[in-house]
Amino acid sequence: MERQHGNASILPIPKSLHPSPFPTHPALAPSEHRGQSSTTVQSLRQHHSQLQVQDGQNTPATTDLNYSPPQTDVYARWSGFTKRPHTPEEFATAVHSYAVKRVPAIPLELGTSVRIMALSPTKYRSPKADEYEYDVYDPHVQGRISKVLGWRGELIALEVVNECIVNRAKLVRLEVPYIPGQTVARLDARLGKGPSIAEENNTFDPRLVIGRLPREARCAKSRCAPRADAFFGFGGADDPHESGAGTGGGRSSSAPRKKPGVLEAVGWSNRK
Repeated sequence: MERQHGNASILPIPKSLHPSPFPTHPALAPSEHRGQSSTTVQSLRQHHSQLQVQDGQNTPATTDLNYSPPQTDVYARWSGFTKRPHTPEEFATAVHSYAVKRVPAIPLELGTSVRIMALSPTKYRSPKADEYEYDVYDPHVQGRISKVLGWRGELIALEVVNECIVNRAKLVRLEVPYIPGQTVARLDARLGKGPSIAEENNTFDPRLVIGRLPREARCAKSRCAPRADAFFGFGGADDPHESGAGTGGGRSSSAPRKKPGVLEAVGWSNRK
């Protein structure tokens, strides 16, 4: 049965690809975790060999009690809403979409804790700046990658559950160029399915210059407090041509905002 995710029509994902249980998952699992097992983990697996019943389904018990998901900052540009909001309430809780513009420090995987560092062209405040220069602002998005939403071409879409207490938008779509082992862990999919592999040199601008954001200005999740001068920072994220804001003179009309695009559901792109 088809379900809707914003403007995207997403078909059901096979149970084998659902992100449960953590810490690792075959849909997007770190290669370094595969085939490795310590004595502690083996003893835990023997001790917890029985299945736990969760949400009406049998799932293996979590084995590594000391596991801590990796954390990293992700530099990305705000690219729009998955569904355009029309009321203040819809705006506050809308699902935002971000496009990754720099290779993350570690490959992203299910369970990875990410903090989005949003980029805004320096030209917006300084017309003489180069096109590859970007300022950084904090959109108050920090949380774990919870699932693979789908793919399109060389892009893979991940869902982030936002844990920042000052941001009411609790779900974020992160669109990442698919470079296994660099941008994300390798995606396990059926033969002939899955995204195309992107080339780093053709995907990320090596000239990219990104400003620095003071540590005290960064999101702190449950300990976070909003800044009066930079709450969410949406003003710096909009492309002037998309928002209708001109670089000079008056504004005759607002251009329609570009849609993020429909992503093919994982493993089901050709099935109706």
